[in-house]
Amino acid sequence: MSNGGGRLSGERAEPGEALVTVIVNYNSGKLVCDCLDSIRRVCVVPPAVIVVDNASPDGSADVIESHVRTAGLAGFVSVVRAERNGGFGAGNNVGISLAMRRGARLIWLLNPDTVLTMCPLKVFTAFFEANRRAGAAGTAMRDEAGIRQRAAHFGPSLGAEFRRAARMAPASPDCQGTDPVACDWVSGASFVVRREVFEQIGGFDEGFFLYFEEVDLCLRMLRQGWTVWHLPTIDVVHLEGASTGIQAAARRRPRYWFESRRRCLARHRGKLTVPAFDLAWLGGRALRVLKTLAGRTPVADPPRFWADMIGGDLLWMVRGTRTSTREANAMNPLPPKHVA
Repeated sequence: MSNGGGRLSGERAEPGEALVTVIVNYNSGKLVCDCLDSIRRVCVVPPAVIVVDNASPDGSADVIESHVRTAGLAGFVSVVRAERNGGFGAGNNVGISLAMRRGARLIWLLNPDTVLTMCPLKVFTAFFEANRRAGAAGTAMRDEAGIRQRAAHFGPSLGAEFRRAARMAPASPDCQGTDPVACDWVSGASFVVRREVFEQIGGFDEGFFLYFEEVDLCLRMLRQGWTVWHLPTIDVVHLEGASTGIQAAARRRPRYWFESRRRCLARHRGKLTVPAFDLAWLGGRALRVLKTLAGRTPVADPPRFWADMIGGDLLWMVRGTRTSTREANAMNPLPPKHVA
């Protein structure tokens, strides 16, 4: 598939279900079960849901399948076991392909660490019918305490990188009202994509193992003339990081996070801008150190964060941008092994 996206199958299916939900699981069985229960609880007629298990080694696929049977969810939930863990984008591509074979006109990509508080199906359908060039729309999100999370964003910029490192909130779209808000990208925890977008640009780029894949997807949409929106009236509880542990300050950031950041910046801002983004981050961090010396409460980075980021980027620049074996082998999701 062109435009940097992973290849999808099933594009030629006849029109069928209006919306199909895709949830990718990796060692998050209980979270997925809670998410499925919330969908049934708030939706009188639940949407079809495809759960893709990314070869979880903890047996969570069995847990989910058992819950689907015993909780009476089999009428709208199917479980697919991928043969390998190709990453978050690869897992989503498996589910997206199956949704397209079912004729889905809209595909809702939902994280396992989310809980629904309302049924958004009518809002989604009405919005996409009224906005024919809308390629994707993300929902509002809050944590368990009710605090709103930033879910709509502008594209990567040096200013945003500086502010993020300085622990200053980056400039972002105004989402305080109730009207839909145009933006550059939305959080991948809960967003809907129009079928025609996938038919045109392909699915997720599977070179992103985890993180930044939704940024890349949305920016590729924009390049093709689609628009990306935030829908503030749809509220989803997001237990951010619950399925990955990425929010733990004491935990070293995994290498694939830096690889994904680098890949996204190189593609959409140019590979020579990667060092500039690193310098912007260092400048913001220096300002944060000055704030700490002035007596303000510091916010710690994950262990070795700046060394991993700067060192990895310098090594990448020296070695060039050769495609890794994992990236070369990851462009095509394997067919599902089992459908429950």
